[in-house]
Amino acid sequence: MVLGGALDLTSRKRDPKPPPGRIDGYDGSGRNHAIARMKAMANPDDEVALSGRVARPLHVADNAVRCLDLEPFDALRAGPPGRERPHRRRRTGLIHRRSLFAAPGRRYPLVVGRWVQCIAVGGGRSAAGEPSVQPIDRRGEWEVLRLSDDWSADLSEIVERLSAKLVAPVLGGYVADSDAAACYFSPPSGQAAMLAINPSYDDSDDVHTEQWSDPDLHRAAAQKLAAWAADYAPRHPSGDEIVASLSKLEDPDLSRDLGMRSLVFAEDGLRVIFDLLGIADLDETVFAA
Repeated sequence: MVLGGALDLTSRKRDPKPPPGRIDGYDGSGRNHAIARMKAMANPDDEVALSGRVARPLHVADNAVRCLDLEPFDALRAGPPGRERPHRRRRTGLIHRRSLFAAPGRRYPLVVGRWVQCIAVGGGRSAAGEPSVQPIDRRGEWEVLRLSDDWSADLSEIVERLSAKLVAPVLGGYVADSDAAACYFSPPSGQAAMLAINPSYDDSDDVHTEQWSDPDLHRAAAQKLAAWAADYAPRHPSGDEIVASLSKLEDPDLSRDLGMRSLVFAEDGLRVIFDLLGIADLDETVFAA
């Protein structure tokens, strides 16, 4: 079975009355070709589709591919170990906008999304001995670490636990498939707060999406981050600066298509937050690891 169409791999003449099923008609075969067993092989399609179809892993037809399938690409995209990829219809406009940025020599070499989790521990403390973390860099009193690809743990809980155990301020961030991002911040032994970046991944977190879509809620969260930064971070941006910096990253065409303000790459927002706070350059640390 390839992309929902049955393939007859038996080396024999074409059956004029085949069983129910079809090979994708967009490839032009229409079940009118016999396929030799030795000729069946995978061939990647790398065209960027500007219509409602995005990608297919392989094709076996003898005509040029005129259109690329959306659903198979979405279903076969792999998330990190420990996290299943929910089956949903991919936002075609988002994929198309990303394809415009995916060029050699740019920071976005692929249309597929980025998955990453990281934390930064302040106060001169270190979380290097903690399980499932990889120390990457230290800038002054701040240690930057990347978390493992196990997404089963809640990042806000990790931030709170480390802030209590190390009695230190902790900043955490994640990017999910470049669709969504967020940062969590906690004072020493305190409760973590969250700043959303883009709607939540697969609309799976109502609180996240509501904060991002409501200007008042998002500004209030930015003010909390600014207050936290005033006490603990090397730099002290205001809440308005944080909101304005994220707003500059919004893509107007994508936002119009999706009906909600949106960044093409959610990691851009996380990158800006860490830079505004003076804690780390994510391109040189977490994203490069």
